[in-house]
Amino acid sequence: MPTVTRFVRIKSGPGRVWDVISDLETLPKWYPLAQQVELLTEQTSGSGARRRVHGDDWLWVERVAMWNEKQRLALTLENPSGLVAWQTTEYALTSAHMGTGVALTLNIGMSGSLIGWLVYRFRLRQPYEELAVTLLAGLKQYVESNRPATEAQIASLRNHVSQLENT
Repeated sequence: MPTVTRFVRIKSGPGRVWDVISDLETLPKWYPLAQQVELLTEQTSGSGARRRVHGDDWLWVERVAMWNEKQRLALTLENPSGLVAWQTTEYALTSAHMGTGVALTLNIGMSGSLIGWLVYRFRLRQPYEELAVTLLAGLKQYVESNRPATEAQIASLRNHVSQLENT
């Protein structure tokens, strides 16, 4: 199973970071490629809540799979396509010197063992790595400034995101 993990330190307390990532409708404020979010359940928080995220030419449907208040949030992609059989996005928060550490882990389940792995390795690895860095840089920008992140701001913060693990 391919995994991409990245880390960023945000100059804010864990409560503020949690408030942003756990508000399922705020994603477009810190991930500018997400244009619109629709909640699909009356439940707006906790395990089982669902959202639809629209981009220019893509659509995600995600379900909250894990909700450990102010510590961990995991979302499962419900509509994977191609050789991607499943995907989870997990945010883990830790107290850090002068702020909060956020580790983002993308777990990608590929269909067809060898073919799926080869497709990931040569076509999907870079986009998944890019997604992780963009999400964390955008989150840092939004939490620290309280203003929506632009693509230019995210690009300038890319060097603040570090690699923890990449397989």
